[in-house]
Amino acid sequence: MTASALAIIALTAVYLAALGRVGGWDIAIGAALATVIRWSVRPHALGRSTPAGPSAVSRLAWLGPFLAVLVVRGVGASVRFLRCIRRRANEPCGAFVAIPFGDRTPLGVTVTGLYASLEPGTVLVDVDDEARVMLFQVADLGNGEPFRRDTERFYQRWQRRVAP
Repeated sequence: MTASALAIIALTAVYLAALGRVGGWDIAIGAALATVIRWSVRPHALGRSTPAGPSAVSRLAWLGPFLAVLVVRGVGASVRFLRCIRRRANEPCGAFVAIPFGDRTPLGVTVTGLYASLEPGTVLVDVDDEARVMLFQVADLGNGEPFRRDTERFYQRWQRRVAP
């Protein structure tokens, strides 16, 4: 299985996990979106070459645990978002958060942006190639440090094994 095929499968799985259902049209739409994302984010798009990453077999082996943790993370984000919308209107409930690319490949930046944006209350606002950061608007916190820390921890522990 090629790296591109594995990337499309992984992105489709992330889409389906965030969607919370699996149907024929859901798979087709997810695969179409994943294909567009995979072929639009090439190594040259971020101005660097792709370093050698995990093998296709290793990525496939880690895909299940990656998706399971992604679902748990989505449930936690949903609970935090519900708490946020229950607050009074005059209490702060959001922040802009910059997440550095770190050692993410273009696919890794795409997957991070995709799964984080699928969490309730979180939107990828911009990807700044020059500053090498992703800018998110996160609705469930007063400052960005917990989101930044959790996103980096998730990348290091789970995502880099599937989509570095």
